[in-house]
Amino acid sequence: MIVDLQIRNPSPAEMQLPSLAAHPDLVRFELKYQGRRERRYNTAATDGPAQQWILQPGDERELRLEIPASAGLEAGPYSVLVQLEHDKLPRAQAVHTLSRQSPQPINGDLSGIHASPGSRHQDVAWVHQAGSSHHLVLHHQQAGRTYELVLSELSGPHQVWLSHSRLDSLGERSILWKDGPQTIQVLRLRGQRVRGSIQAHDLPWPEVEIAGQPITDHSGILRVPIWIPAPAGPGGELRLASFIDSTGPSTQRIARLDRRPSQVLSTLNAAGAGCYILVRPEAVDVYTAQDGDTLPLSMRPLWRPQTDARALRVAMGTLSPLERHPGGTALLLAARWPDGIATQWLSLTGSPLQAPALTADLGTLTQLIPMDQDWPALVFTDDGATQILVGAQTQEAPATGTLGSTKEGTLVWRTLTQDGPVNDRPVILSE
Repeated sequence: MIVDLQIRNPSPAEMQLPSLAAHPDLVRFELKYQGRRERRYNTAATDGPAQQWILQPGDERELRLEIPASAGLEAGPYSVLVQLEHDKLPRAQAVHTLSRQSPQPINGDLSGIHASPGSRHQDVAWVHQAGSSHHLVLHHQQAGRTYELVLSELSGPHQVWLSHSRLDSLGERSILWKDGPQTIQVLRLRGQRVRGSIQAHDLPWPEVEIAGQPITDHSGILRVPIWIPAPAGPGGELRLASFIDSTGPSTQRIARLDRRPSQVLSTLNAAGAGCYILVRPEAVDVYTAQDGDTLPLSMRPLWRPQTDARALRVAMGTLSPLERHPGGTALLLAARWPDGIATQWLSLTGSPLQAPALTADLGTLTQLIPMDQDWPALVFTDDGATQILVGAQTQEAPATGTLGSTKEGTLVWRTLTQDGPVNDRPVILSE
């Protein structure tokens, strides 16, 4: 069980006190539940330099602490009295009402485990259902521990998206979801904490669809590819919605198309700017957002078929040095050729780095996971069955979930389960 605290200096003078992050033993918890009362606190640190907080008048510090040994508590409601044991804050205390529940995930964004290099992470935004109520939860791992952080109540079982950002600027992210045909709701995060309240944004079209993974760029701007269907037919317009503040998004046209792209891959380049790779059978193009929200996106073609090949999917990965490539981030393309499906590494400018490598065709390709110069992992669906293919090896997979890889390069199938709520199962391939 997690408790968030705000420590504020209400006096007109500077205040110095021990850092409660370094000295959590100064925070005492009194739990009341089922007619019982317990006091819990951390043991005092016995080594390490003393650390101080210096708070100017009106300054505030935030602190997130886990109630000691709370993982073993029973499900149910709890009243928690929090007291700070320090002479500078003799009467500082707060009462929190908490409820411990078993996870009941109904959907979530599992994409962090297979995000592009530089933005891959383990966090998962998911929706917990308890009766008729729904709550937004962030699954977060830190220092070998796993936390399920309740962020907000939701109005329904919405499909949520957690924006990707570069790991060196992971502090700014957002969770968003659609609420109706033209409304996008946004909850901003700084680290794992909520920043502000949920903001609802009505877009000026009868219907919009989130077309690709949202990202938060180096300027802290939330950028969301959206698809606006045409009034009739399969065509429409792909636009980029940029959420800078609570006043509402600005939108820039990416392309007007006669049909929706088969994939929009959102990535962040080395400078932290958003790049959007559009995959259509006849072309793969990359659009790059400029600073701010008024300049048009720049477009560069990446791939055009030289034969009867048709593009299926792309993925960003890290490639070892090759004769024509110094190593680093590159683009992996999967295309259907006359002889079957083949994969091929391309540079970020679209230059071929390897000849296409033919692989099996097991149905509809839904995922592509680069594995350096080894065979990539491909996920196919066919007649309701899902299969993972790596070279000549296959493995059946559940109908729900996503494929990804750990920091060590192990393939895992990630799902949301009641005993997880985030469950990673290693993929064991067979000939």
